[in-house]
Amino acid sequence: MSRFAELDFFRGSAIILMIIYHIFFQLRFFGIYYVDIFNGAWYIFARSVAITFLLLVGISIVLSYDNRKSNFSNVYRGRMLFFVAVGISLVTLLTFSESAIYFGVLHFIAFSLLLSPLIVRLRIYPLALISIFSITLGFWFKKLIIESEYLFWVGLRSSTFKTFDFFPVFPWIGVVLLGMLLGKVYYRHAKSLEFMNFGLMNWFSRNSLLIYLIHNPVIYGVLKLVFKI
Repeated sequence: MSRFAELDFFRGSAIILMIIYHIFFQLRFFGIYYVDIFNGAWYIFARSVAITFLLLVGISIVLSYDNRKSNFSNVYRGRMLFFVAVGISLVTLLTFSESAIYFGVLHFIAFSLLLSPLIVRLRIYPLALISIFSITLGFWFKKLIIESEYLFWVGLRSSTFKTFDFFPVFPWIGVVLLGMLLGKVYYRHAKSLEFMNFGLMNWFSRNSLLIYLIHNPVIYGVLKLVFKI
């Protein structure tokens, strides 16, 4: 898949903004500095970063399919990412059992990539309708509390469900579908803005998974060193 400079810029920017958010998350979590990261401007900030990531996932699915005429690369990446996500679940279960990550952003992206062969051929109007339906369903699910402990991955939670990172299928699959819609409408015939070179942003984009995996332990290590937590 050919790279688009502006997509690397947005992905790299989102990675940097995610790191900033998680710095303040850990400052709050360890009682060093209180920031209301779950409401108001901080909530909008965090959701904007997540939406950017998932729109880019949708665009990338379309670009990969259009360029390679095959879904094998997406499925392969989905499988690899699934094993990484399972590793995160195990680590958080051992370290923060009460708020372990069972279906976080990596789990969801892996799910989206594995699902991609079934949805990448959808035409524009079905994509738009399914996207709107998925987002609406997700907002409805968010208001519900159920007794089952096993439907959290679709967005239906019990009263005891707690986790650090939660990206259920609904409404977030709707955001990926919007990205696919954007990919089909604009990027199918678009050319990369090769004259644009964002340097550091491109590096962050190309190493986004590695940065995602190590940034929280690095932040924790720095806070522990500086504040003796």
